[in-house]
Amino acid sequence: MPNVSALVICIGKTGAGKSTFINNLLRKNVAEVQGHSGSCTRTTAQYNYCLRDGQHIGLVDTPSLDCFNPDFDMPTRDTILDDMQEVIKEARARQPDTVCYILVFQHAGDEQPMLALAGSHRRKFADLISTAKVAVVTTQWDLLTADRPNNPLSEEEAIAEEDELYTARSFLKSLRDNHKVLSYYRSGRASCREYAPVAGYMSPEDLIHQVLGISNPSPASTAEPAFATVDIINELRSRACQLERMISTLLPLMSTPSPEAVSDELADAKKECARLKEDMARLRQDKLDLTLQLADAHGKSAKKSEEVIKLTKERDVLNERVKHLESEAPTPFDLTGEKAKPQSKPDAGPGLSSKESSETLENLRKECEDLRSQTRWVSRQNSAAKEPFSVLPTLEKASLPIPGQLVYYSTKAGAGANPETSEIRNHSSLAIHASISGKLEGKDDDEKGIQRMVLQNGSHIWTHPTDRSVHVSTPGSAGGQTAYILPALCGKVLHVLSLPFESSWQGVKSIRVEDTRYAPAVLEKIRVSNNLPFHIFVTILSSEYTDSEERWQHRIAPGKWATRDVWKRKYPETVLVSVGGATGSVRAYLGRPGFTLYVDPWQWS
Repeated sequence: MPNVSALVICIGKTGAGKSTFINNLLRKNVAEVQGHSGSCTRTTAQYNYCLRDGQHIGLVDTPSLDCFNPDFDMPTRDTILDDMQEVIKEARARQPDTVCYILVFQHAGDEQPMLALAGSHRRKFADLISTAKVAVVTTQWDLLTADRPNNPLSEEEAIAEEDELYTARSFLKSLRDNHKVLSYYRSGRASCREYAPVAGYMSPEDLIHQVLGISNPSPASTAEPAFATVDIINELRSRACQLERMISTLLPLMSTPSPEAVSDELADAKKECARLKEDMARLRQDKLDLTLQLADAHGKSAKKSEEVIKLTKERDVLNERVKHLESEAPTPFDLTGEKAKPQSKPDAGPGLSSKESSETLENLRKECEDLRSQTRWVSRQNSAAKEPFSVLPTLEKASLPIPGQLVYYSTKAGAGANPETSEIRNHSSLAIHASISGKLEGKDDDEKGIQRMVLQNGSHIWTHPTDRSVHVSTPGSAGGQTAYILPALCGKVLHVLSLPFESSWQGVKSIRVEDTRYAPAVLEKIRVSNNLPFHIFVTILSSEYTDSEERWQHRIAPGKWATRDVWKRKYPETVLVSVGGATGSVRAYLGRPGFTLYVDPWQWS
């Protein structure tokens, strides 16, 4: 846009006639007018207009200040006010003496005038008009006289219509109260010039010249003498309207209220006081009700406390009975390796003499001592001959016993007893999983070291010539965090009374690279070797594979690695190793292409 001597910014509500005013001035449709979706003006637009004397001014069309709608990509009030400030700043940067005019358009007869600005929007607009001249333009008067052709509205009727626009929260009233220097005009479409629908009506072209103070009449005005003095008449009428509005505003402030009005206000105040007293009485009643409810709750709480005390006493009695029954149970297996405390002497059974009872008790004690002498951990010294890889943590290094754990052993007896078998029996409230170490006798390859589920009150038997170890875990315990190693003694029965249960996930334990053994192997291949006494299950976490079998979980026997247990990889990958499947102990290693990863024994708990 070239340098302009004046800048005219048109603002107002949707449908007030801003874009229509600009189109009539430019005599062509350059600005879109209102459609079915509301305001058509979605951005601030600038147009150049040449006056009768050859001067160029800028016309600025803006979106509605009260029509923000994100569904139609409408700008916010902050955006519109910032754009207006930027337009003024750019115009005065090109020509410092540029005069700014703000025309506020309002549809005459609008039942919902544009609302006043508030908060930061009000302050921004006040800064905007502090250096500008402001005028109010009422439009669309022809719609008010549609039912009375050739009978325009008089000055008194027009003032009455305009007063309806200055409601308590309207933008025009706020503007009139805070910006005293205002001009008032009535305009509309250019085609209405031949017939003025209201007194003081002006065409858009005459209005813009009147606002800018250019009194040269247009050719159309010269041809119609009735409009030769329209500028002076409009000015006088505007001044008169302004004075009448100021008088109507000051009169209520100057007049003394009548006794009737004071009496009415006093009566209203008394009614409000009576209403507040009723509310206070109701609140006091509510407080009393809540106090009674609180007292009742305290009484119930006291009764509950008595019930808790009674139940606590019953619990103590039951605990004493449990201790008495445990004193008569078989000797439990002590995981700490300490000698079990002597038990109280049981009462002699019916039909037994004192001597027979003493002999029976002595035999039981000898059997318990024999059992304790056979209870030991598998170590490198007693397993190197037949199980070179069955190396377990010693009793001192293992983090046992676990609080709440209780297991014990008994000797197999009867015709079905086999000294080369071991048995596990589950007396707990949940099913358990168990896996035996080493090679089993008389079993196919598919059944070696497979983890077995032992149901509640169930059992499982393994055949092996020497003592082994058994991996026991609780299914459903998060991540196999309750997996432990117990001795599997030949000719003995391992009784599991209970195991801890973890309900929260503690995470997979990772083995650091510096704590892992590696050995060079085939390039671009990851190999895993099992140095544990149990069968392990290995999974490579990677989306890269060259064979369908690489997506499977591979089982590797103790001290073994197989050709198919090699994964073709170019980059290091995460290797998950578990004992007995998902409910066993799980460890994470770093698999390195070109190396063999050795899975060495770890702490189980």
